[in-house]
Amino acid sequence: MRVKFSKFSGCGNDFILIDNRNNVFPSGQPELIKKLCRRCTGIGADGIILLEDSLQYDFKMRIFNSDGSEAEMCGNGIRCLMKFAQENGFENPRYQIETFLRPLVSKTRGEQISVDLGPPFDLRWNIPLLIEGETFIVHHINTGVPHVVFFGEKLANFDLATVGPKFRYHPLFAPQGANFNVVQKMPNGEFWNRTYERGVEAETQACGTGCAAVAIAAGHLFKESSTILVRTRMQELLEFHLEYDSDREHVQNLTMIGSAEKTFTGEFEC
Repeated sequence: MRVKFSKFSGCGNDFILIDNRNNVFPSGQPELIKKLCRRCTGIGADGIILLEDSLQYDFKMRIFNSDGSEAEMCGNGIRCLMKFAQENGFENPRYQIETFLRPLVSKTRGEQISVDLGPPFDLRWNIPLLIEGETFIVHHINTGVPHVVFFGEKLANFDLATVGPKFRYHPLFAPQGANFNVVQKMPNGEFWNRTYERGVEAETQACGTGCAAVAIAAGHLFKESSTILVRTRMQELLEFHLEYDSDREHVQNLTMIGSAEKTFTGEFEC
């Protein structure tokens, strides 16, 4: 059977998008997912996103990492799904999307897409971790996906490929593990973020939920304003708006605004 797909990029995070409302894609085959996501010999992607019907909401998002595992959600991916859905008959500017984690509201803002990610949870601040003889002070934040955030300097020289797995698989974050983000505050006030992603098991060009965790950490630790700009490895910019409670102690909602671009379409044999 031939299956049609579209390839999208969200700030460098790339995905294979499939309209699965008629159950054309065998999602229970992780080896097929790995094969399609494999670069050089496959289509190549950080993951596969399925557009599916929802019983309660406008439509449903399912996302599979490049290692074949199913993820809870993806910030860059849901923006890509929003544009993909609009190309497949969904014409409204606002939708409520079912995800594995919880329903999320997504809206068009000109050429960009905004997503209300809701409140973060499982926040743990100032955790000292001894990694290869060096103590790192990190912060754990779940923005739909668990993330560990470390603020450092000379980000371009940070050996994320070597150090990232030490945090991703650290026993403190077992059993599900955590993505690892290393961040540098730039002179212009932006935060530059690099992410080692579980499920991809490598650094990606961008991570939306990782940048969201960075924004929350920046607001808490540096008392930043409610609008925070985070730049990805791809050098694209994500904008975050934080809504606090009356005491400015807890984030009640986090809105992410960013791009989503279709790069090409095609078919594969399934």
